This record gives sequence, structure tokens and C-alpha cells, in this order.
Amino acid sequence: MLTFFCVATGEMWPDMMFDAIDSGTNVDDGPVFLNKPYMALLFIMFIFITCFFVMNLFISVIVSKFNEEKAKSEGTSGLSEEQKEWVKIQRYLVECEPLTIPVQPKNAFRQFFYKVSISNPFELFISIIIMLNTILLCMDYFGSSEQYEDILAKINIAFCVVFAVEVVIKLIGLGFTFYFSQNSNIFDFIVTIASIIALFPMASASINLTAFRILRVARLLRLIKASKTLQD
Repeated sequence: MLTFFCVATGEMWPDMMFDAIDSGTNVDDGPVFLNKPYMALLFIMFIFITCFFVMNLFISVIVSKFNEEKAKSEGTSGLSEEQKEWVKIQRYLVECEPLTIPVQPKNAFRQFFYKVSISNPFELFISIIIMLNTILLCMDYFGSSEQYEDILAKINIAFCVVFAVEVVIKLIGLGFTFYFSQNSNIFDFIVTIASIIALFPMASASINLTAFRILRVARLLRLIKASKTLQD
């Protein structure tokens, strides 16, 4: 069994091969029946076919025992197939998180911001700004001129203003409770606040800009959610 396992997995099989070659009666002389090429080929085929069936039997026993123990741990070993499917569906329903939607405010002032924050054009505009901001972060290079860096800094300030306005619109339209109940909004809020803080020279000197830029690039992940929203 150990030989079959080593040959099937490919581990240490050369050692066993050389041991088999040296199993003849004389030094450096293999078994007599392996001196004929067709007998050697039949012997190798026999070994591999035997290993194939033995390993399949070995793996099938492990899988069968695993499924049996899993059914016992889940308490479904004595149930029928229909009952097992029902239990599985009930577990899926328990694990599903309910979809939360914002409630439209009654205040006329907030209703305007609410409609803007959930509109597809607004999401599309923010998605474009995120892509442009990512491109901006890639345009900085070592040895650039002072005028070039000044232009990039001004464009960066414009992007920060747009993101800050986005946060304000959503806070007013969606409300603080719903806004901070969404993980994506919390991440956007943290990145926006950090972007504003990094604009000040004293704060930028103490902030790791490399790690901060990685966080800003991570906002590209929200494009997946935005694309689904635009399709709906």
C-alpha cells in the first residue's frame, strides 16, 4: 500500500524504482522478467492501473466517511432527501441578510438631496470621478517639475471637494442612521475625511501617503456596486 501511495502521488517514487531495478540476483542486474521490453511495459501498466483503483477506493472511503460524519454533526443523518433539502433552505434563509433601503424623508429640503443621492446619474458621475482620481494618483513620478506637481495638487483638491460634497448630499438625503449602516458609505466617509486632512501640510507630513493612496485606489471596488445599480 505504501508503494502504491508513493507511485500514485509521485512522492519518492524514483527511490522505489531504483530499489526494484536493483532487486536482481547480481549487482547492477535487474529482475530477469524485466529484461524483455514488453514484459517491463506490462509490469509498469499493471502497477499504475492497480494504483489507480486502489487510490480511488481509498479516496471514496474517505469522502464517504466525511459525508457521514457531516450528516451526523448537522443532525440530518436520519432525514429523507426532501427533508434534508428543506433544512438546507431554512439555513440559507437564516444566513441571508435582509436588504435595507432608505426611507424617503418627509422634509421637502431633504427630499431633494434624497432623490439626488439615489439617482443613477449621480452614481455614474461619482464613478467617473473615482476613475479620474485613480488616474491622477498614477500621474505622480519622481523628478517631476514644481509646476507639474502644483497642477496635480490643485486637481486633487477639486476631487476632494467633489467627494466631500457627495458625503454631505448622502448624509442629508439618506440620514445619519442609514448612511452609517452601510459599510461602503463608512469606507467612503473615512477616505474622504483622510483626504481632506492630508491637504494640510502639517498633517501630510505625519501621514503615510503610500498607504493612504492604496485606500483611495480601493474605492474602485465601489464601481462593482455602482454598475449593478445602474443596470437596475
